[in-house]
Amino acid sequence: MSLKSLEELNAIDFKEYLNRNWKNQPSYIWVRRTKDDDEECLRIESINDNNHLNLESGVWMAPIPLHDRRNKRINLAQKYPDYMNVYLPDGQKFLNVLRSRKETSNIVAWKSKGRVTKWNISDIIKFNNIYIEQQRWKCRYCNHINQGTNICQGTYFGQLPHGGPPKANNNVLAEFEYFLAKPVTCPPMLLPFKTESYLGWHNSTARAGFQQKIQGEKYKCNAKRCVHFSHINQSDQILSFPRTQWTNWGQTYVTNTEQFFLPGAMLGHQTTQSESQCPKCRTSIQHEYKHNFDSEWRLNVEHSWWIIEVLYWLKVDIYNKKMQKLSDVEADKRYTFLLDAMNKLNKLSIQDFVYYGENGSYQTIPFNNILKNMTDWMCDRNKYNTRFERKKIPPGFVNRLNLKF
Repeated sequence: MSLKSLEELNAIDFKEYLNRNWKNQPSYIWVRRTKDDDEECLRIESINDNNHLNLESGVWMAPIPLHDRRNKRINLAQKYPDYMNVYLPDGQKFLNVLRSRKETSNIVAWKSKGRVTKWNISDIIKFNNIYIEQQRWKCRYCNHINQGTNICQGTYFGQLPHGGPPKANNNVLAEFEYFLAKPVTCPPMLLPFKTESYLGWHNSTARAGFQQKIQGEKYKCNAKRCVHFSHINQSDQILSFPRTQWTNWGQTYVTNTEQFFLPGAMLGHQTTQSESQCPKCRTSIQHEYKHNFDSEWRLNVEHSWWIIEVLYWLKVDIYNKKMQKLSDVEADKRYTFLLDAMNKLNKLSIQDFVYYGENGSYQTIPFNNILKNMTDWMCDRNKYNTRFERKKIPPGFVNRLNLKF
């Protein structure tokens, strides 16, 4: 099986792998040999040929707690000897880097077992798919922990999506809206709703009425997760949704739980039962069951959530800091890709926003009108090219302010 065939299966992202620097750009694959076996994490060491990869065995080390990282009187090498010979992809010692990491960065380290084996790509696909089918994941919409499957088995009670930071009171929609409407540091500014304060999920009275309608029926959640290969995480940090602090410091390595998904672990993004397109990668999500919308009320509320997420992820793609490291050719490809994604969404003629407030339903401007603001901004290539420039120096300030979002 060729690399092209592998990519077409959407199992693992092998784009441009033949020219990749594996040391500086590590990539990890999770596998299960059978559904009853433990999961394994393998690092891609090199491409053997078009049908085989050389994979290195290893484990993820638990993150060192913040109170030890910040206490310079503690000798980390002495207290954590297992980390002595662990290095990051750029060659720096793991323990040396910890001192300068920001407090919210729970960096993890991958420690090799010193064993490299040749794998057939067809076996990688097979065992990676078994891993995905058995993977545990926590639903953003109902908090149910699922063991495998791509359809949430929990019960929906009308609650808000989980996972926002503390500053947003664990309300992911409030975080998304804040980023979309950020005026100066992150244009374009998008205001999907005419009067934000009257949104159903901001208005406690309206939300209570909605939840009362939902709770009496015990609706199935049926949220869907997308496991397209673009969701594979290649970061060196723990990234999770919802965000939760690691507390089990006594373990020698991190397991892939419903709370923590490590580099290479394919959690995938999630969308509601009412939508069939992933808001993050915009891939169509195909499932065998038929849509069974519980109510027009729920459909419209979830549609509004979905639209907010689509706009949010488009803007996140625009401001992905990794794009600053691309060559001119790669930057052009990325720009064309994003602009093409917006044009494809525009051709779908997505329905208007409908949301529910205290006194009934409210309707805003069509989605295409909002998307046009973003598309027009993107078409000005100079705005796109200078999006990472720092703010202008205010009068009286000597230092420039870094871009924050």
